[in-house]
Amino acid sequence: MKKTIIALLALSLILTACANNIPAASTSETQEQTPVATTENSSPKPKALSEEDQAERNRKEANFAKENEDKLPQPLEKGQSIPDFTLKDLDGKDVRLSDYKGKLLILDFFTTRCYYCVEEMPDMVEFQKRYQDKDVVLLPVSIGESKESVQAFLKKHNLDTPVLLDEKGELMKIFGAYATPTHSFIDKNQLFMGNSMGQLSLEKLCEFVDKILAEQK
Repeated sequence: MKKTIIALLALSLILTACANNIPAASTSETQEQTPVATTENSSPKPKALSEEDQAERNRKEANFAKENEDKLPQPLEKGQSIPDFTLKDLDGKDVRLSDYKGKLLILDFFTTRCYYCVEEMPDMVEFQKRYQDKDVVLLPVSIGESKESVQAFLKKHNLDTPVLLDEKGELMKIFGAYATPTHSFIDKNQLFMGNSMGQLSLEKLCEFVDKILAEQK
């Protein structure tokens, strides 16, 4: 299990993400694995950086996280039990963490203004379909946006998926995520397994989840 999650976290170095206005501290295990922060609008995808420039960018962002850690709320630590929380869905119904006990749960923190969130969302919807019979649930969580804006986003992109609303960004702080998209993994006993920050392809997400399911048998 530990090797799988460490590999998952390490992959975030080469993934892309959008900067958020609600940064949160990294755990000691992830301080050197900071995602790439870009912009939070849906502008055209930036040109690929050279390996040298990418390494320098990662270094600066890791330093930022480390320098600001003492000013930010401490996130969950790997293996920590997650306190039950409640969010509203788009129908105004309460959805609780405890509703998913016994399932592998993945929270997909996103905003509709994040280019990479928009780009990966069809893959997240397809993932839900593939794993719906395997005790695996992926829940998109909208950060700091109204129900109306999220509904308009789903309609525009012809997406059919449940979405939870974290309008004040409080849940995102708890999970120590300061960029979108961030995928937070919660095991069947509702223990925190770790984050993967940045865009995930359908293939990579399936690879992560298949490894986790195999190790939990």
